[in-house]
Amino acid sequence: MEVNRQEVPLYGQVDGCVLLQEAAPEDGEFYVVAEGSSLTHVTTAKRGSDERTLCFTVPGHDRVEVVSVTAYISTNNGVYPCGCTAFLQYFRDTAQDAAECLRGERDQLDPQSYREVLRRFPLLAQAADQEICGLLESREMETQLRGSSGDNVDLKHLDEKITLTLANMEYPQQWKNPDREQGEGHEHHRKEALLRLAVRLQLVHLTRFLIHQTAGQTLPSLPNEEGETPLQLAQGDGFNSTFRDLAVPSEAPVGPPPGVFCLWADSSCMLRFCPGTESVFLTLRQAPVGCPQDAIMVLREKLEDHRICRQVG
Repeated sequence: MEVNRQEVPLYGQVDGCVLLQEAAPEDGEFYVVAEGSSLTHVTTAKRGSDERTLCFTVPGHDRVEVVSVTAYISTNNGVYPCGCTAFLQYFRDTAQDAAECLRGERDQLDPQSYREVLRRFPLLAQAADQEICGLLESREMETQLRGSSGDNVDLKHLDEKITLTLANMEYPQQWKNPDREQGEGHEHHRKEALLRLAVRLQLVHLTRFLIHQTAGQTLPSLPNEEGETPLQLAQGDGFNSTFRDLAVPSEAPVGPPPGVFCLWADSSCMLRFCPGTESVFLTLRQAPVGCPQDAIMVLREKLEDHRICRQVG
């Protein structure tokens, strides 16, 4: 068995294909299991135009490493592997670095923190508001910005990837853990700070993702120490009308919310959904107890749950 790509960014959500040694049976349901050192992912797969090809969406992962990839088929006779095990390398890219930088700076929204973000990622500066751009004093930085001024498509894609990355980084903390001692108020403040930073950098997809999270619709109206809310900031001069509309949940355009969302979780498993790729995948904290077939059965059960189906719909 072979995988059509050897490397995938940590946040995943890219198309993958498994090439089997023999033709895949026409009857049955197909799954792909990716096993890493600490997390195992299970997702569905579909037959491709080639009878030996299975197509799936690669899930996000928690660390840079090589994971094993195995295809399975579920029939009336049970669940069993089809083909040998292949391998996939997760790597970090610019979006991963930018997301980690934004996440680290969200509690320090001072001029120095903005300057650090823009210094490391000049592409973000071309959409930043005038106040942030005024912080750019380096001629080298100005040259970089002029050189990338026509790169709007790349900026949009970077925004999308940063959003996927932050969503992928957040999910391990969403696991139900009785020992976790982080108050909801503190976490709400951190998300509001990140939203303010996203608005200033005009990261539209990241803004929509934060607003679509639980209790996220209250974030645009929360004032900071100066009394300014993210919504007031987004409605200021220099922000395009599309972004102002996105800052108001009730006026957001119809379409799938960006990011990755948790549908269900217990102490060891989490079911996640990415609206952009319409992919649902089960992530387990450690290797499945017993065998991967047990994890596949858990995913099948959840996909047949009417409550889960309503959330996806």
